[in-house]
Amino acid sequence: MKSILQAIWVITAALAVAGGVSARAGEACCPAGVPCYPALQVVGTNSVSLGALYSCDITNVPFRVVNKGTNSVVIERLKPTCSCATGTFSTNQIVPGAEATLTVRFDPNTITGAFDRGIWVVTDDAETPYLKLMLTGTVKPLFSGLSEKPISIVAKEAGVPVTNRITLVAAGAGILLGSPAIVTNGALRMDVMIATNTAETATYAITTVATPLELGRQTAEIKLPVIGRATADPLVIRFSVVSGLELSAIPNRFTFSLDNEPQTFRVILRGKTAEMDPAAFTCSQTPEGVTVTAVQGRRNSDLLVRIEVSPKGAEALYLSKDASLRLGYPGHRPATVTFANTTETEEKPGSRSGRMPSIFKSTDPDSKKKFRF
Repeated sequence: MKSILQAIWVITAALAVAGGVSARAGEACCPAGVPCYPALQVVGTNSVSLGALYSCDITNVPFRVVNKGTNSVVIERLKPTCSCATGTFSTNQIVPGAEATLTVRFDPNTITGAFDRGIWVVTDDAETPYLKLMLTGTVKPLFSGLSEKPISIVAKEAGVPVTNRITLVAAGAGILLGSPAIVTNGALRMDVMIATNTAETATYAITTVATPLELGRQTAEIKLPVIGRATADPLVIRFSVVSGLELSAIPNRFTFSLDNEPQTFRVILRGKTAEMDPAAFTCSQTPEGVTVTAVQGRRNSDLLVRIEVSPKGAEALYLSKDASLRLGYPGHRPATVTFANTTETEEKPGSRSGRMPSIFKSTDPDSKKKFRF
């Protein structure tokens, strides 16, 4: 058996020497014993280390390439490894022995930490059509202490101010912050006070006071322009402010029909207080023909809400762009109950239901063949 395997190995090796070695997928195919080099080669290294960069440090790195083949090479396109890298070239056709310059532009604004990015140079070289030009390094933020996620603030009720403190430290000398610009969604007041210590590197102690003007979820942004780095985007501090206790509607979605019959829906409204008073319950956005009442639930912290929809109310819900009710209770964020309509269809033999969601209604005569219920 061993002698048979040795014979097979000798025959295989002989065939490789005589006919050449086949390349694996993606590799050039060259005669046996001949080094396989691309016609287009980089003068020096194809991987340049940029070291430590700030997120605003846009860098242009030139690469010299030379055609060491016997035929002209045409650069067909440059394919970046990410949106942070783009490339340009001095000429797209390089004759044998000639050089060209390929410049890689690197914008680290969307990158944090270590990176390994670049571009693929795609040519018409049949054997080795790809040449990779890479940039490596590390991106560091201009200021430490900045949260990437919105800062969460909770207020028990509307009108109650909540204070928050943030400290930002510049990464190097000469990096400063300008005056803040505050943007809110209109239902929130945001006051900002900044104490600055401009020693060798600047430190900013930022105190914010958020006052929600109504119950619910509000948002705010504080934009701080960066001084000393002309290409830097403003620093943005984001806030998510929630005021009021949580109020849950179970269930919170119903389906109604357009029949000429009244319909009744029931909701368990669950709050965060020890006892809920039905007299304090409120409902907004109630269309004509829809009646909403509440009684004490099985638990003291629950209300049982009864929603009665007349045929006229069903039409009003159907015509409404926002078919929903907002159920409220003092000190709580409103809970929303939404409605979707169905249309009557003829009862089919063997079908489980005579109702079909309106989304499946079609004027196509073959629609019954497409949807089976």
